[in-house]
Amino acid sequence: MTIDSDAPSALLGPIFHRWMWGIKQYCDYLDDGDAAFFFCARGGVQILDLFRQLFPQGTLSWEGRCHVMWASRLSICKGIFLRAPGAAFGFLEGEFRGRKIRDVVHALLKNHPTFQSEISSGRSELDAEAEQFGQWFTASRDPLAARLSEYLAECSLALDVLLDSKRRAQGRSVLVDTGWHGTIRGLLQNGFPAHDWRGLYFGRLIDNGLAIHSAAEVGLIFESRLFDQQNPATAFSQHIHLIESLMEGSGQSIEELPGGPLADIARVQIASNQASSNETASNPDFAKIKRYLQSNAALGLAEVVARYQSALAKVADILVTPTPGQVVAWSGGERCADVGRSERVPVVMPVSSGSRQERVQRSLWKQGQLALEYGSSSYCRAQQIQMACESVNSDLADAADAVPRHNMGIKEAASMSEDPAVAIVTRTKDRPLLLARAAGSVAAQSFKDFEWVVINDGGDPETAAAVIEQSAVDRRRITFLSNTESVGMEAASNLAISHSKSEFIVIHDDDDSWDPGFLECTVDFLRSEKGRIYSGVITRTKYISEKIINDEVVEVDSFPYNDWVRNIQLAEMACSNMFPPIAFLYKRSLWEKVGGYREKLPVLGDWYFNLEFLLHADIGVIDKSLANYHHRDVDSSTTAAYSNSVIGSKALHEEYASVVRNEFVRSHADSQAAVVSVLLGYGLERQTASSVVARERRLQPATKPDFDRLWCVTHLNLHLLRKWWLRLWPFSYPHLKVQAGWYEVEALIKRVGFAVPSPDDFDTYAYLKLYPDVEEAIQTGKLTTAYMHYIMHGRPEGRVRTAKS
Repeated sequence: MTIDSDAPSALLGPIFHRWMWGIKQYCDYLDDGDAAFFFCARGGVQILDLFRQLFPQGTLSWEGRCHVMWASRLSICKGIFLRAPGAAFGFLEGEFRGRKIRDVVHALLKNHPTFQSEISSGRSELDAEAEQFGQWFTASRDPLAARLSEYLAECSLALDVLLDSKRRAQGRSVLVDTGWHGTIRGLLQNGFPAHDWRGLYFGRLIDNGLAIHSAAEVGLIFESRLFDQQNPATAFSQHIHLIESLMEGSGQSIEELPGGPLADIARVQIASNQASSNETASNPDFAKIKRYLQSNAALGLAEVVARYQSALAKVADILVTPTPGQVVAWSGGERCADVGRSERVPVVMPVSSGSRQERVQRSLWKQGQLALEYGSSSYCRAQQIQMACESVNSDLADAADAVPRHNMGIKEAASMSEDPAVAIVTRTKDRPLLLARAAGSVAAQSFKDFEWVVINDGGDPETAAAVIEQSAVDRRRITFLSNTESVGMEAASNLAISHSKSEFIVIHDDDDSWDPGFLECTVDFLRSEKGRIYSGVITRTKYISEKIINDEVVEVDSFPYNDWVRNIQLAEMACSNMFPPIAFLYKRSLWEKVGGYREKLPVLGDWYFNLEFLLHADIGVIDKSLANYHHRDVDSSTTAAYSNSVIGSKALHEEYASVVRNEFVRSHADSQAAVVSVLLGYGLERQTASSVVARERRLQPATKPDFDRLWCVTHLNLHLLRKWWLRLWPFSYPHLKVQAGWYEVEALIKRVGFAVPSPDDFDTYAYLKLYPDVEEAIQTGKLTTAYMHYIMHGRPEGRVRTAKS
């Protein structure tokens, strides 16, 4: 690239052109004939200026409802105090976290000269943490709090007047701004909940891969908190201050509301912004972008998009791996702290201030700062560190040696402990569809102190790496291992665990998933006073039946898995494995004590490990369903690669059940507890099996499973025929055919909420005595009848259908 083509104005013109088109397209879409469109100062003033280079006044149907909103986050916060004090407190306490109440009050009353002496006086209450501002404001008897309340009430009335003059109370308003968190829209939505507030932004800083994309807020160029190499537009997330520097100019923040108690101050601040928008010498790059839009206003949208894509790739390279020369042109100068604070902060720090680590930590554009720190002497070294972005947490003098082995893109700059609390181990082999779901499950965890160790056991490493690269998991937390040939599930687990450091371990197979609270709940339990006696813990599990059709996972059914488990006993574990790996978090010390997973077992290695575990320590049970045990157990186009081991290798599991017990006894022949537990467990298994057979033999032909299906079909149809609305609209009758399967029966029961009556031969008393958990659920109102439990849960779980003799 030449120096000219590196200039922001040369590359950002096409990107801003596409941005303006996005604003128009979305505004056209959101216009319902009454919608109001607000361009939020300060950035909105410049946005509207650029917008009108392409779409002059009179060319848009909603032009007459287009306004500049002369307000900032602070003035909007003041304006909603009467309507939504909780939202206002939350915003201020978050903005001033780590500071004092005095700083919050000063920000609110910064332009009110009569209050300044009171704020600076020796009031001890004002020296409390800013997080207590809401409590001080509502409970303090300080006269300053009372006068502040009066001032904020006047601000609230001023905001009402300002908005009511430009919008309909029950209509829609669209806010146009640079970004990044939609704070103004959120405050207004809290203050005026009956109104439909929408936000259109250059970009939004949100967690990658999480399902939090909101129809109310749209990032027109990017929506991401991290840089994703597959999506160059996300490079702007690393340097949002570039856009703010271009769009906000040198005008003052609008800290007071027009028509409010300090309207004169508001007029001065507004005039400052209006004058700034007409300056070209102080913001030459903005002026050049403006001229670009003028000269290319006639371009068709297809050409606009083509130029945008071409420029975007070059901009991404500069923002992520800039040279020192590019940093000077692209840093954007100093930024104002805003929200009532007067300090100004440089985007990149001068290399003469503080230590290298402090400079990178304080920098607003960390990749730019790293270029200044290293680029002048070794650009390649600087690029390596920029792409790892680990230097924030290490000695930057040795940062080039600290690049992690999983260097797979830009990571977020949040702090990360050296040894994470949890090592999540995922074994995978040529199942990208399921691995992507597992990645989403890991990324969604509310507990973030983990390392994700993914081991590709003999599959295509590029396929697995591509899935991981596109995931939303923090790249610093990923260790990717690959075996050229498969070593088996247990050996793969041991290898992955040996490449991690953590307090706890959990196996997250690539086809299973968690609820977002799994790690937080299990870690909290083992670290709690109650959990001190345990070295592992399980949660309740949901069994999910699914199939794969045209490369899409389709859920067929779900129900509780082994929900009879109330505690984990060695004898019962010797009967059969009581829980899947996805539900089990345990201490690393036990993996070391047991000696890892039994590698010579092709299946049931987790069962053997659990038996060994219970010889040394106990396992607790959390009564929450937080783990999902997925099975491709329905006829579909599923390939062998996508089958479950318990389904695809069912015969092998049956064969090795005896092998596991025998191996366990031989390994612990000197342990009376181990031998007795296996004998008891085997006895329990045989006794249960014999009981089931005996009970089935006592059943009359009319009480076989097909009778129950027909019984349910008949009574569901009779129930629906009694509905008056079905007599009026018979075409809506969702009746069941005689040959309807159990999936259809269960689905209709859930849909209409009907309790099928118990047949005469069903022994309710015996069923409740056999299953105390069902009796308890009925007494607490969680279930209606024992027969309904059998139909919806007991039957698919394999529980005995009790019959009257």
